[in-house]
This record gives sequence, C-alpha cells and structure tokens, in this order.
Amino acid sequence: MRRSAEIAALCGMVAILGIMLYSVSDVALRYLFNAPLPGAVDVVAYGLGFAVAAVMPYGFVNRDHVSVDLLPGLARGRGRLAVEAFVCLVSTACMAVLTQRIWVYALERRTVGDRMWILQIEVWPIWYAMASFFSLAVLSLAVMTLLAAADAALGPGPAVSQSAGEDVSKPQAGG
Repeated sequence: MRRSAEIAALCGMVAILGIMLYSVSDVALRYLFNAPLPGAVDVVAYGLGFAVAAVMPYGFVNRDHVSVDLLPGLARGRGRLAVEAFVCLVSTACMAVLTQRIWVYALERRTVGDRMWILQIEVWPIWYAMASFFSLAVLSLAVMTLLAAADAALGPGPAVSQSAGEDVSKPQAGG
C-alpha cells in the first residue's frame, strides 16, 4: 500500500512541476514577447485536481492528514483508539461515496466528449486518472481503518507510537 501511495504521490509531484513550468513559461512569454501560452487556466485547474487526487493516498497511508480532537479527554486508551477507528470508518465511507461520484462524472465526460475550452484536449482521461487516485485513497483509508480497529481491539501497535511519515517497517536503533 505504501509503495502504491508513493508512486501516486510522485505522479502528483510531477504534475505540480508541470504546472509550475507551464505557468513560468506563460508569464515569461507574456512579458517578453506578449505571447502567452494558450489554456493556462485549464492546465492549472486540471493539473491541480490531478495533483491533489494523486497525493491523497500518501497522506492517508502516512497519517499526515489534518485532524482535530473535538472532544479532548472524553476517551482514554482503547476507547480513544475505538473513536479513531470509527472516524476512519466514516472517512472511508465518505471518500468511497465521493469516489463513486467522480467515476460517474468521468464516464459522463467521456460520453459527451468534453474538452478543455482553449486547448481542445479531451478531459476524460484526466478525470479517470483522478478517479483512480481517489480509489487508491479509499483503499488506503480502508487499510488504515482496519489497522485502527486492530489497535482498538488489541492495543496500539508500533505504528501508533511513532511519528507520522516514518517508515515503521524498518527497525529503530536503540530498541
């Protein structure tokens, strides 16, 4: 799961790099030659949507997402872990519904032959890619939900005690 999320995040970073290069080129050409690149708004909009969808699984797998403890001190120990598992379950269900709707929208874009306004590039492949990344995000959330449920039932494993983003598959020095 981690490897798939890393590959998806790499795709998102490449998209951000592409957006950045396109934007810089657009501004430079506009300023130097009064000849901006066509379709900059479309490229940035679709590129950012692609990038956000691509990095989501990585954030879920590494538990790098933002969370707010609305009821501090209400639950302790395994009770708190059970609340976290429930929140993961609800998040997975919400993300699954959103993902299903994105797949439907992607299919609609393909059916009607939707294209970018200026560049006239078909957009359904971008929507399919975003739906695929969202599907990977749902799978990531489902795995995290199962891990959270196992932590609630059996007590926290080593992944809970380490900071987010660390590779827990490698043994730590000093015990």
